[in-house]
Amino acid sequence: MSETRLVPMGKLLNLIETAGYKMEYHFDDLVFIDNTSLLFRFDLEDYETVHLHFNTECEATAVVKLIPFLMGLAQDEKLPLKLGSDFILRQKVGTEEIEVIFGN
Repeated sequence: MSETRLVPMGKLLNLIETAGYKMEYHFDDLVFIDNTSLLFRFDLEDYETVHLHFNTECEATAVVKLIPFLMGLAQDEKLPLKLGSDFILRQKVGTEEIEVIFGN
């Protein structure tokens, strides 16, 4: 029997709302907010940890300001937040689906 692990969704939602954003969509391990500049991903091995990913189109000056801001909010929530690789959003050809592609 496999063990069910709960991700820290409540803590992440608090962080998102405190930062002034709203959760738009949650799919598998990804959490999208009302700003396509960034997204969050739950770590599927260390369930307490959340990864922060920035869109490659996000301005560098915004990233530099957002990282310490979001890390501070995560610390307040006692939520382990790690900076992950950048990502791009691409529409799948011939569909309405959006694909998330992570860099290295």
